[in-house]
Amino acid sequence: MAKLIYLLWAPEGQTKSKIRETLLNDVQAKLYDSGVMKLTMYIDDEFSEVKSSAPKMYPGPELSAELAMWVDDVERHREIEQILEP
Repeated sequence: MAKLIYLLWAPEGQTKSKIRETLLNDVQAKLYDSGVMKLTMYIDDEFSEVKSSAPKMYPGPELSAELAMWVDDVERHREIEQILEP
């Protein structure tokens, strides 16, 4: 088994609610259908009022989500990355 972790940034102009909706209603099912055994999603959504205490070390947009998943073979990353493409 292998654990894969992905950091995601939303496409420009996409709202936090749309990101949350897409991840929970579309991407999650596709990941499980592709063979992901366990999945944890940390999503920055419109309900969050807590500012990160971590310093922002890069000039780009803020992180939209972190996905951690367990798969039977690390080579599944290709299929997973196709699912995660915007």
